[in-house]
Amino acid sequence: MRHVEQPIGIVAAACPKSWPDLGPFLARLARGDTEGARSDCHRLRGEAKPARADYDTAIRLRSYKHRSFLAAVRLALARRDGARARRYADWGVFCQPESPDIHEALGDYCVAVSDSGSASNAFARAIQLNPSDQAVRAKWEKLNAR
Repeated sequence: MRHVEQPIGIVAAACPKSWPDLGPFLARLARGDTEGARSDCHRLRGEAKPARADYDTAIRLRSYKHRSFLAAVRLALARRDGARARRYADWGVFCQPESPDIHEALGDYCVAVSDSGSASNAFARAIQLNPSDQAVRAKWEKLNAR
């Protein structure tokens, strides 16, 4: 995946000064992952629109940070932006297909848009990858009890 180089000051300025440890953000910056760091800052500050723009840019630049995109799916679902939620979940599955939590997020999106067949498949894949996750199993059982 390709990363964009930007001066650290631009992204650091977007983060709250009160954060006790910027180490994880600065480490990502050193690798050139400015979209992931900046989108995290915007999302944590409640700035949904710039966060979404950075997530979209990260996809365009083929950059991926797992926890950021899990949060992006949830943010898009909370904002009732189904198209973005689907795009973010699909990107996560593409980048990290062996991660059960991105399959769970895809299942949550499918439930939100009333696609029970796809939701069942996504939850089943998450269970296959992590059989001990009782929360996902409960979602799958509730969906298939209908």
